[in-house]
Amino acid sequence: MEHDLAHQLKAARIDKGYSQNDIANILDITRQSVSKWERGLVYPDLDNLIRLSDIYNIPVDNLIRVNHKKQVVEQKDAAKVKVSHENLKVDKVNVLKYQNVMKGLLLMVLSIISTLIAPIGVLIPSYVIWRRA
Repeated sequence: MEHDLAHQLKAARIDKGYSQNDIANILDITRQSVSKWERGLVYPDLDNLIRLSDIYNIPVDNLIRVNHKKQVVEQKDAAKVKVSHENLKVDKVNVLKYQNVMKGLLLMVLSIISTLIAPIGVLIPSYVIWRRA
């Protein structure tokens, strides 16, 4: 999470056109402190975080919860993929059931035809046995 906060702080500073020195002067701290925050080495204290939020016009929650939002989005995407895979499995099962039903119907029709037409009745039973195996 610290790297997301660091990234957010740096991106917000650059977006607003401030240098690290500008932020350090506004907050009355050293430039090195700002640099450490932006590199993710340390966190700003709560007072400075609130002041940074005011300077950058970004809610504190948006600064520190970027990682949380990303995780929620990733979890939703993972759930969609899981549902998609489950739907794929269900579709595959349905296709197999449909194919089996169609084979069964074909074999039944051939059996009925073979009983009605004598010459075909000699050949069809062997075909039916071969398809069932």
